Parts: sequence; C-alpha cells; structure tokens
Amino acid sequence: MRPSEQDWMELRKEVLDLDRYRCNICGKVPEEKHIHHIIPISSHGSNHINNLVTLCYKCHNNQHKGFTVTR
Repeated sequence: MRPSEQDWMELRKEVLDLDRYRCNICGKVPEEKHIHHIIPISSHGSNHINNLVTLCYKCHNNQHKGFTVTR
C-alpha cells in the first residue's frame, strides 16, 4: 500500500535524519537527496524505514543499473 503524501514526507524526513542527510554509498551530503528502496516494492519490499536509504542522484541512478546497497 502506498503511503499518503504526508506520511511519505514524514518517513522521508526520518530516513534523512537517520542517514544524517548523507548518501549511504558515497557519503556526500547531496543537494538533491533521493530515498531508495533497498528491496524494491516490485520485489515485495516495503516502505518500512529499514528498507529505505538516502542516496545522491548519481548513486541512486547506479542502484537502478544493478548495483546493490545495504543499510
């Protein structure tokens, strides 16, 4: 089930706080922060905070090219 926009924004803030606003891969504090599902929703992943990480644009694009990330 997809969270409401308000719920997603609150969850996004929790993930950003947990990751200290840094990309979970390269460690940079990017201007444009992306929230990435470690296990995609399409693969039965969830919107649980343990399945979400902060990534920069470049690292997020690489994740969708087949690279993996763990928390």
